Amino acid sequence: MPGGPLSSRFGIGVFSTAASAMMAATPGISSLELSLFRLVNQLPGSFRIALASVMQLGSLSAVPASAGVALLKRCPALAADLALAGGLSWGAAKAMKVMVARARPALLLTEVLIHGREQGGNGFPSGHAAVAAALATVAGDHLPAPARCPTVALIAAVALARVYIGAHMPVDVVGGGALGFTIGTAVMARHSPRD
Repeated sequence: MPGGPLSSRFGIGVFSTAASAMMAATPGISSLELSLFRLVNQLPGSFRIALASVMQLGSLSAVPASAGVALLKRCPALAADLALAGGLSWGAAKAMKVMVARARPALLLTEVLIHGREQGGNGFPSGHAAVAAALATVAGDHLPAPARCPTVALIAAVALARVYIGAHMPVDVVGGGALGFTIGTAVMARHSPRD
């Protein structure tokens, strides 16, 4: 990857992913993370339907769905990039969950509100946040600058939803978002000119 904006983005992504993994691997929960979790997790139940819907933008099924939309729009290169970035992000998140082994909020804290069904497995990083960030990073590189703002808002909404339903702590979704951003940037770097 040559120097320039993509290599800077990649470096920021790697640093953010590593820093959040170190925070997640550290025993205990910081007071800031606990406060943020409680603030989001205790939002009224009326948020559940809207957040559960937007959360699906980070599910594994969003990968073939977004690639399919790109194919329908006659953008096969974009479809391939979406499939690659989304699939790699999902797989990388699964691998990191084993390496970091941070529990879900219900096992870390008392009085966690579970909005929906309780999630199993480890919490860090959020696979939903990773997939959403990877797809948004790839799609964003194909959009004019003003149209990128909604993609960032969707990543934030998916992350918020995962904390709200009680599936993740804030560091989990930050780490997932950073992981997806890193992988999406690496996929897009394949198209940048080589020195």
